[in-house]
Amino acid sequence: MGIWNFSANKAAAKSLLLYLSTAESIGKLLVAGQGFDVPPFEKLDSPVWADAEPPKGTLYNFPPRGEVIVSVAGYPAPARIGVQMYSQGTMCKMIAQCTQQGKSIEEAIAFGESELEGYMRT
Repeated sequence: MGIWNFSANKAAAKSLLLYLSTAESIGKLLVAGQGFDVPPFEKLDSPVWADAEPPKGTLYNFPPRGEVIVSVAGYPAPARIGVQMYSQGTMCKMIAQCTQQGKSIEEAIAFGESELEGYMRT
């Protein structure tokens, strides 16, 4: 969320953003959206994620818990490359090659490298 620098009433917009950032407002958004499309803030915990179904608990690990390391597909690549990595499922394909096809990590990395070279040409 943000405020345009040419907004007519910046003070009101800032007040609205502050209100929408309160735990109470975020809680209402979580309930209304059943836990979807709300950024998984590290310190925000809600029963919505544990209660979401079907099946119950599907979204329990949506906010990072325990020793989970948050990663964004394609980071730190430039946006145009990261978008391709995400939309083509490059990282998932690399993992599948190791876990499902029995390829080595080095072979999966080589596959990823060739995919990235193709993305850079487009």
